[in-house]
Amino acid sequence: MRTSTLLIAVTIPALLATSPTLASRHTTGEVSTAAFESRRAQPSCPIVIAHRAAPADAPENTAPGIGVAKSLGAGTVEIDIRFNKSNFAFAMHDENVAATTNGTGRVQDLWLSDLQKLTAADYTPWRTDPRYGGFRPDGTPKVRPPYTYEFLDAAKKAGVKLLLDVKVTPTKAQADSFVGYMDRPEFRMRDRVVWMPNSESGLRTMRGWYPNLTYYLLERPAAGFMRTGDSLKAMGATTYAVPIGEVRSAAFVNYYHSYGLKVSTWTTDNPTLDTPANWIKARTYAVDYLTTNHPDKALAAQGGPTC
Repeated sequence: MRTSTLLIAVTIPALLATSPTLASRHTTGEVSTAAFESRRAQPSCPIVIAHRAAPADAPENTAPGIGVAKSLGAGTVEIDIRFNKSNFAFAMHDENVAATTNGTGRVQDLWLSDLQKLTAADYTPWRTDPRYGGFRPDGTPKVRPPYTYEFLDAAKKAGVKLLLDVKVTPTKAQADSFVGYMDRPEFRMRDRVVWMPNSESGLRTMRGWYPNLTYYLLERPAAGFMRTGDSLKAMGATTYAVPIGEVRSAAFVNYYHSYGLKVSTWTTDNPTLDTPANWIKARTYAVDYLTTNHPDKALAAQGGPTC
């Protein structure tokens, strides 16, 4: 959904004024990428984020995975968030639990007790890994899908920040439940958790309830278009998260930096993209954040945590 009024302030107004693509979309909060020329930028080190808690090295979206991601050099860990029937946030990418667990059914239709009985490592290669796969002698899973308390606790113990890829817009009860856990005395993690909805409406809804959280907007822009800096600031986003294929030039990043915004990208859509060439591209274009399945390798490709 793109409903924000377009307000443009860029360094090349002549190109903007003459862009027919821009003129046809002038009320959508988007600007044509054709309006920007590639310009040289001083390379800088993006902060490397572990996608789904480093799924190449531990079961995805799990509490142990958060600790493993930290050991690989990631100071921020991204996990996917869905809400179950009793309004708890669970770290789960797919709507149906079947992809990674030994159960079936939608997260939203399952109770807390249902989800806690499942192993979160019921897929190759983790199913047969003695550290993660299967169950303990007492019948409890070695690794289960973590709910709010468990993934916050894992992040707190590991000393990492959490980037939450929020797959669905929560209800008020779900949002209150999550923030209530985040504000508990043993956590107090408002400054270490980022809420990243997949839609403008999702961002505006959550921000209407909790205006003081940190918000990114994750989006796959229409081909050839990008959000305007004004529209992102109006909705309360501090960072624009887009796939690596949308970051075509340093000018793309420079544009958002001129608004005091940051740019995040990911290279995880398929293995052919999660490569040194794209990790270096992110550095060359001065992207602020890079999400990858291989945080240790991405850091090494860029010359280490400090480049």
